Amino acid sequence: MKKHSFLISFLLLTVFGISQNNRTDSLTLLLSKATNDTTRCNILYVIMEDETDDSIWPKYNEQILKIANKNLEDPNLSPKLKKFYYRFQSISLNYIGYLTQQHGKMEEALGYFLKSLKGAEASDDKKKIANALNNIGSIYLYLGKVNESVEYFNKSYNISKEIDSKKGMATSLNNLGNIYEKQGNVQKALDNYHQSIKLRKESNDKDGIANCLNNIGFIYEHQKEYDKALSYFQQSLQINLKTSSKNGLATSLNNIGNVYLDKGEIQKSRFYFNRSIKLCESIDDKFGLGRVYNNMGRTFKNENEFEPALSYFNKGLKILEEVGNKDGISTSLLNIGSIYFKQKNFSKALDNASRSMKLANELGYPDRISKSAKLLYEIYKQQNNGLEALKMHELYTSLKDSLDNIDNRKESIKKDYQFEYDKKIAADSIKSVEEKKVVAAQFKQEKTQRYALYGGVIMIALFALFMFNRFKISQRQKNLIEIKEKETQKQKTLVDEKQNEILASIRYAKRIQESLLPSEKYIDRNLKGLKKE
Repeated sequence: MKKHSFLISFLLLTVFGISQNNRTDSLTLLLSKATNDTTRCNILYVIMEDETDDSIWPKYNEQILKIANKNLEDPNLSPKLKKFYYRFQSISLNYIGYLTQQHGKMEEALGYFLKSLKGAEASDDKKKIANALNNIGSIYLYLGKVNESVEYFNKSYNISKEIDSKKGMATSLNNLGNIYEKQGNVQKALDNYHQSIKLRKESNDKDGIANCLNNIGFIYEHQKEYDKALSYFQQSLQINLKTSSKNGLATSLNNIGNVYLDKGEIQKSRFYFNRSIKLCESIDDKFGLGRVYNNMGRTFKNENEFEPALSYFNKGLKILEEVGNKDGISTSLLNIGSIYFKQKNFSKALDNASRSMKLANELGYPDRISKSAKLLYEIYKQQNNGLEALKMHELYTSLKDSLDNIDNRKESIKKDYQFEYDKKIAADSIKSVEEKKVVAAQFKQEKTQRYALYGGVIMIALFALFMFNRFKISQRQKNLIEIKEKETQKQKTLVDEKQNEILASIRYAKRIQESLLPSEKYIDRNLKGLKKE
C-alpha cells in the first residue's frame, strides 16, 4: 500500500513539471487508469485545484463527494480509510458551501459548512476543522448572529494556533476585527487587522493582505480620514490586480468609489461603482452587488435625484434579502427611509427606519443604531411625536459621542504609526539580515578563494618536487648511460684493435702462403707444356 501511494505521489509530482494543458491531459490519463478509489480521489483533487475555470472544477468536486460517500457507506471500511474518505468528504462539502454562499444562499451554505465540519472532525484533520469553523462563523455574521460568529471565529483561531497554521490564525483575526470594528471597538479591530497582516505576510497570503488593508481603510473612512482610507484601498486594489482576484477587485473598486462619494466627487465615485457592478455580475457575487447598488443609490441621493436613488436602493434591498444579509438589509432600509423622508412620505420613512433599527439592534452595531436613531428622531419631530423624538435624539447623541470618541481616533492613528514603525523595523531587520548574508557570502567566497590559492600553491610545490625528483632520476640515468657508452666504446676499441691484429696476421699468412704456392699462370704454363709432349 505504501509503495503504491509512493508511486502515485511520484506520478502526480512528475506531471507538474509540464504545461497546464499537458498536465491536465496527463492527470486525466492517470485518472482513467486508476484502479482504486483512493487514487481517484487524490488525482481528482489535484485536477480540481489546478483548474482555473470556475465552470469546470465543480464537476471534479462532485465526483470526489460521490466516491467518498459511496465508500463511507461500507460497514467493513477500515478506520484508516474512513479517515481518508471523511477528509475528502469535508473538502468537497466545503467547496459546495463556498459556491452556495457565492450565490447568496446563506442558510443552505451554512448546512454544507456544518456537514464539512463533521467530516473534518471524523478525519481528525485540524486544519480542515479550523477552516470549517471560520466559514460557519462568516455565515452567522451574514445572518446577523454576531455572538455565534465570534464563538466560531475564536474556536477556529485556537485550533489554528495549536497546529501553527498562520493562514488560519490570520483569517480568524481578520474576521474578529471586522466584528469589533462594527461594534465600535476600533482599538481591538486595528490590533486584529495588524496581527492578521503580519501573519499573512509570513505565509505569503496576498489575497488575505488585500482584505485586511480594505478593512483598515474602512476605519479611516468612518473617521472621515479620506486620504488615509483611499491609500489603504488603493494598496488593496494593486494587490488584487496582481493576483487577478475578481472578488477582491470588486470590493476594492467599491470602497474607492465610497471614498470619492464621501469627498463629494460624484462622477469619480460612479466610475468605480460601475466597474465594481460589472465585476460582481460577472462572478454572480450577490452580496457584493447588493452593497454596490446601495452605494450607487447614494450618489443620486446626494444630488437630490430621488427616483433613481430609490431604484438602486430597492434593487440592493431585494438582493440582500435573497442572501439574508441583515447588515446590508439594515443599510438598504435606512437609505430607503431617508429618501421617503426627503419626499415627505413620513409613514413609509418611519416603516423603513424602524425596520432598520430593529435589525441594527439585533446585530448590535452602534454605527447602524446611531444612524437609524437619527432618522427616526427627524421623522418623529416632523410628526410632532416629542417623546419618541427625544428618546431617539438622546440615543443618537450618546452613540455619536461614543463613535467619535477622540481616544478611538488617537488610538487608530497610534496603531497605524506603530504598524508603519513595525514595518520599518522589519524592513531594516530584513535589510540587516540581507547585508549580513552578503558579507557572509563574500567572506565565504574569499575563504574559498584562499583555500583554492593554498591548494594551488601546494599543488605547484608538489609538482615542482615531482619534477625535481624526475630530473634527478633522469640525471642519474643519463650518467649511467654515458658510463655505459664509454665502456662500450672502450670495448669496441679493444675489439677493433684485436680484429685489426687478426686481419694483419691473416694477410701476413696469406702472403707467405702465396709465396710458397705456384701461381695460376705458372701452373697453366706447365699444363700446356705437358700437352705438347
